[in-house]
Order: sequence, then structure tokens, then C-alpha cells
Amino acid sequence: SDLIRGKGRGLIILLNGRRGQDLSLTVEVIAKIMRRPLHRIRCTDLSHLRAADFEKVLKTQLSTSFQERAIVLMDEADMLLATRTMNELSRNAMVSITLRMMEYFQGILFLTATRVCTVDEAYRSRIHLSLHYPKMDRPSAIQVWKSELQCLRVEGGLTFNERDVMAFAKRSFTRTPDWNARQIHDIVRSAKELATHEHVKSMRTRKNRVPWSQPDQPVMTTNHLKRAAKACEYLKEEDDVEESDMEDSHIEEVEMSVETLALT
Repeated sequence: SDLIRGKGRGLIILLNGRRGQDLSLTVEVIAKIMRRPLHRIRCTDLSHLRAADFEKVLKTQLSTSFQERAIVLMDEADMLLATRTMNELSRNAMVSITLRMMEYFQGILFLTATRVCTVDEAYRSRIHLSLHYPKMDRPSAIQVWKSELQCLRVEGGLTFNERDVMAFAKRSFTRTPDWNARQIHDIVRSAKELATHEHVKSMRTRKNRVPWSQPDQPVMTTNHLKRAAKACEYLKEEDDVEESDMEDSHIEEVEMSVETLALT
């Protein structure tokens, strides 16, 4: 702990990786294991505030978290972590406020970053642990696919040919090695919804079916996975444009487009 009373009693951890790697999931799991509540602060939601309002909101959030012994997650903190410059006075003020709050915070605080290249020097003495999430390699990607299929088995209500799905997974990695865990999760979940939707639709069109009989389970095929992957790739293209322009206003429009594409 710090020699000055009230300083240096917290634990500050930075999680840095690529977009879509579910950095926040790590924090959620830790909070669950420790049986503590999790307070999430989306830094992008605070970026439009004036410095005084930003300080008030952040102070309230951290004080409440400390009183409830909650773990704090400052998500998408790139704006606050990036090196300060002379022509960004408003952001510089927010960075100074964050640094001061972190110094006196006495709980567990996580920060996640996906875009920041250079962390401001002042954070280096305050961050106790920095973890980098590397890009997934082939074995890791295959393991993610297997984990997703295992989740489907546990949930039940769906059948699939594991050999066909894993063959699709291996071909997909060769063709699109940039897929991350979140994209794989979204593809599998979307494929499940497509299979369920088609199954329900086919059930409605069947003739002379005995009332109240137990329906067959939906079957998820590689065709469903291909359609879901197509939607995921479309979303990634739009996300890449958004990331380069730094304009978050298009996200809702992209998501609506993906939903339409997946269900056609």
C-alpha cells in the first residue's frame, strides 16, 4: 500500500486485446467466482460529458461499488487510456480525473481496451497487472467450436452432426483465420436460431399431424452455419469501417441489416 493514507489500496488490472474477444467475459467470470456483484461502466457513454459531470458520475459509481464490495469494470476505456495530447483539453481533464479516482479507489478495478496503441505514461504506475489477449490460433479456434457445441448439447432441443460441424470449423479457419471467439459464438447461435425457425415453419405446414404430439427436434446443418457466417462477415466489414471512422452511430443500422440477412 501507498505511504499516503487512502492511496494505493486498490487493485487495477488492464485487459488489452482485439475487438470481439469478450474481454469483459473474463471479468464476469472472476466476479462470479468471487461471489461479488459486478458494476460495469461503459466509458463511451461518458465521453460526451463535461469534466465536472464526468467526475461526479465516476465518483458516484466508484463509491457505490466500494460500499457494495463490487468489482468494477470500466469497459472500452481506450479514450481514457490513450496518451494525452495538447489539443484535447476535455479528454485530458477526464484522464486526470480518472487517474486521481483510481489512486484512491480501494477495490478491484478492471479496464478493457481494444483500440489504444500507446497507454498514457501516468497509468503505468497505477496499473498493477496488464494482460494482453493474443489473436486465436487454429487449436484455440477449434477448442472454441467444441465448447460451443458442448453448450448446445447441455441446452438440448437441437441435433447436429458434430463431424460435419467440425469439418466446417476447420475449413472456416483456413479461409477466415481472423474470426474471434465472439464471432464463432454468434455464428453457432445464429445457426441454431435459423434451424429452429425453419423447423417451426415446417411444422406449421405439415398436414394430418396428430394434435399435441411431440415434435421432432430441429437439425442444425452446415447450411445454417454458412448463412450465419455470411451474416457475421457482413457485420465485420461494417465494423471495420466503423472502427476506422470512429463513428458508433452506425452500429444499430448494421445490426438490423444482419438480422434481415440471417433470416432470408
